[in-house]
Amino acid sequence: MSETFVGGGDNSNGPRNFGRFRVLLARKKLIFILLLIVGAVAAILYMKAQESYVADSGIKARVGICSVEVIKDASGALNKNDLTALSQLESQITKTKNYELDPNCLFILTRSAAATGDEAAAQRYLEALNKVYDPKIGYSTNFTIQTYDPSTLKKIVTFVTEREKGVTEQRKAANKKSSYLNQAADAAVEKGQP
Repeated sequence: MSETFVGGGDNSNGPRNFGRFRVLLARKKLIFILLLIVGAVAAILYMKAQESYVADSGIKARVGICSVEVIKDASGALNKNDLTALSQLESQITKTKNYELDPNCLFILTRSAAATGDEAAAQRYLEALNKVYDPKIGYSTNFTIQTYDPSTLKKIVTFVTEREKGVTEQRKAANKKSSYLNQAADAAVEKGQP
């Protein structure tokens, strides 16, 4: 009586067929394990690339340069229009290495420059923001104020800087008028008029 193996047939080729089956099974396991390793390495590299790719490469950065504390402080200062606090935050942020790669930092700096009426700085920060902002990523969720994409922010910057220019012009005119009134009052006092 003959024995039947996996491939069928008799045992004349049996041990050799079983050996081939074991080698084939071992190769398949090895290929599967290698594919798993390659897949895991590819996934890790992809995640690392998403987290820290530099903006100039075409993929926007998810670099957290501005801390949660800075973002919350800036939110409060922008909400209250606290120009002193905004000035301090601007100084702190611009001293931080690679701040120009973080859209959160650039959003704060753009809004701060617009609030203080520094149109040139606001435009400069806005241009940098356009290079690193990715609408799929957006800004930090730690902001407690409304955040805006760069195109909307540009409209706000234009409006605020125009308003600041108007206020500055009104102040200059008021100071000039006040100066004329002071000169007239001084002249009247000198002439002995009440």
